[in-house]
Amino acid sequence: MKLYGIKNCSQVKKAKDCLILNKEDYQEIDVRKDGLAKEIVKHWIDCRSLEEVLNKRSKVFKDLDLGSKVVDETMFLDLIEKHPLLFKRPLLVKGDKVFVGLKEIEAIYSN
Repeated sequence: MKLYGIKNCSQVKKAKDCLILNKEDYQEIDVRKDGLAKEIVKHWIDCRSLEEVLNKRSKVFKDLDLGSKVVDETMFLDLIEKHPLLFKRPLLVKGDKVFVGLKEIEAIYSN
């Protein structure tokens, strides 16, 4: 299981707390420090969709003025290597499933 995010994000911290509480073994990937490979992000998009993964509310999205452009998968994959904060955080890969956002991660354990 891999948890993608950034170290100082409150939502990522809450997701980590949830995983620890439920005694899950996971690897934390700090994308600022570790970066992101296109292949990993492509898998996320294939499992979910570009709309579900792309963070249109991020500072990076606004700074790059992407709101005035059509961001397709190719463009997103090119940008994500240089700007790894363009995806919605936290993001958890558990087996062949991808969970986007804290609510989805918490929902795994609410049953």
